[in-house]
Amino acid sequence: MPSLVPNTDSNTSPSHEKIDKTGENTKQEETTNNTGAVPLAAASPQHQPHDAESMGKSPGERAFFKLLHSEFKKASHFFDRATEEFTIREERVREGMNIMRKPNSIMVNEKWGLMAKSIYRLYKDLLLLETFAIMTYCSFSKILKKHDKVTGYETKNKFMANIVNKANFTHYPKVLSMITRCEKFYEEVSTNLLKEGKEGLYEDERTFAIAILFQLILLY
Repeated sequence: MPSLVPNTDSNTSPSHEKIDKTGENTKQEETTNNTGAVPLAAASPQHQPHDAESMGKSPGERAFFKLLHSEFKKASHFFDRATEEFTIREERVREGMNIMRKPNSIMVNEKWGLMAKSIYRLYKDLLLLETFAIMTYCSFSKILKKHDKVTGYETKNKFMANIVNKANFTHYPKVLSMITRCEKFYEEVSTNLLKEGKEGLYEDERTFAIAILFQLILLY
């Protein structure tokens, strides 16, 4: 019957010699690693260099950029639709201003006050749209910066230069022109209201517009 007691014979078999040598080699490697001679890739695999081919083969990377492109399209579509809507509203305000500049054209009380309200609502929405544009741009930049830090890839500069920097929410001269015209319209309306001894906006409306402008200054 085989014995359950370990063999204490001083003679070891060749297989035991191999195991002992392997163990010694392992200890030597561990000792070497403990001295700090560890390859960079083994120490920090998330920062090892990657190429475009390996990134294209990664399911996680494909899913990440598919989602990023989807969000980019949503933001671009929203900005387009909002710009079209505000363009129509601004044209109506301009038409109203042209009519009200004519003497005795509208026999309605509080006509300048009503125009001031219309300009304020449009101006507020345009400022919010500009805020959306700036925050969206910054969001893409920060997301890509975090992605590159975690994965070790270098994608931020190329994605921002080739895609985000060409987006409609990055360059929007039409929106800026409408904002400038609204400011000029309101100055004209305020002058006429002062002549009548009235104010165009309530205190909370003026405070809200100032708050949006202050936020835009901070974002820039």
